[in-house]
Amino acid sequence: MGLNGSKYFIISILIIKNDSKKLKYIVKRSRKFKFKKELKKIKELKFYNLSKKLRLYFLNELKRVEFEAHSIVLEKNKLEYLLQRKNKNEIYMDMVIKLLEKINIKESLELTMDNFFPIDKTKDVESFILNKTNIKNSKIKQNSSEKIIEIQFSDLIAGACFQSFERKNKEYIKRLGKKHKIHYY
Repeated sequence: MGLNGSKYFIISILIIKNDSKKLKYIVKRSRKFKFKKELKKIKELKFYNLSKKLRLYFLNELKRVEFEAHSIVLEKNKLEYLLQRKNKNEIYMDMVIKLLEKINIKESLELTMDNFFPIDKTKDVESFILNKTNIKNSKIKQNSSEKIIEIQFSDLIAGACFQSFERKNKEYIKRLGKKHKIHYY
């Protein structure tokens, strides 16, 4: 969460019910057949390391999966005020909690976040988030985005949202349609 450069910081959550295997299959098929050459040197799907063609393709393919996506947008000009009261980890955690509250999840879930917090804080993060939200009987863990395809697709969603806000380019976010909701911090 750099203070310089962009005007916005965006976190996205991808909610998938029983379709994770389809996501893996989409990527596997793309790597093996459709985009073998383009994806050969790319270890993980990150919005900014994919070509426009690949971004659009994977955002379109996401429609084959039963999903819901949510993004929370923070205008960085508000960070100065927030940093007087909290550190970056606390702001990040607040954004995750606010996003989970806005989604209003009532059932148990398994939330996998990209490695952001120090590994020794993982259990603290899990208990803090679960205590601050109404989500019960859930697991929260961190993992490398390189290993978790759902995190990679969340990155594509956050990138599409960022393009819409920062660059006024709605081409990517339109692919998500009504399955994507934007919330503000």
